[in-house]
Amino acid sequence: SNSYVVKPGEPVGQIYGFVNEGWYSARDFMWNGSKWVMNTAKYINYDAANKIYSDQFGNKELDRVVIGNTNPKHFGSFAFSGDFKGFDFTLNFNWVYGNDIYNANKIEMSSLYYKYRNMLSSNLNSYTTMNWETGRRITDVVELDLMNANNHASIWAAPTGRYAITSWAVEDGSFLRFNNMTVGYTFPAGMLKSLFIQKLRIYATAYNIYTFTNYSGYDPEVDTRRTTPCTPGVDYSAYPRSRSYNFGVNLTF
Repeated sequence: SNSYVVKPGEPVGQIYGFVNEGWYSARDFMWNGSKWVMNTAKYINYDAANKIYSDQFGNKELDRVVIGNTNPKHFGSFAFSGDFKGFDFTLNFNWVYGNDIYNANKIEMSSLYYKYRNMLSSNLNSYTTMNWETGRRITDVVELDLMNANNHASIWAAPTGRYAITSWAVEDGSFLRFNNMTVGYTFPAGMLKSLFIQKLRIYATAYNIYTFTNYSGYDPEVDTRRTTPCTPGVDYSAYPRSRSYNFGVNLTF
């Protein structure tokens, strides 16, 4: 299991995992005639051409360190409203700043834990040891360097086996959301008098208009994977928040 149970005295909201230091290339391994063998014991070996995790204490379990914190430094909301010659408007915003998000979707959708599944588009340029035109496995380091350079490899090969929580999937969750906007117009009373109407107002409201954020997922306001408030800030298969529009009439006789 890759979960971490919060121990007594530890603050809720901290993300524990491995520090990601990059990715392996062929020059970090040697071909022994049947498989790639790592040529150094400095790092924890998961798979050839896979991620590198910092071996900070010489012990794999101790290498799980704090790699993020889901607690924001501050959060809040504000609004603007006004009216002019019958027109009125209201704008609502909210923000969160200084929190981290564990993007579990990035981990799962860039791995081969399950066969025949969709993956992130970033994996199109992953490091490979296969010549996909001929189906031949390449074992020559120079040829591997050349092929991956020509393919513009920019990320490790999709890992297999169990998932690992790494700093690669921890992102800044700060955002400013333009929550909703309402614009209305109230018709002059003199215009309505002959219709026996005291007040007539029409309006339109838009919800979830735009979110300013550097977070790569659908929405920085995410659900948790586990059903406990002790694991906030986990983005795992959360359904994207929809944008909607309402139109209405306020009528008083």
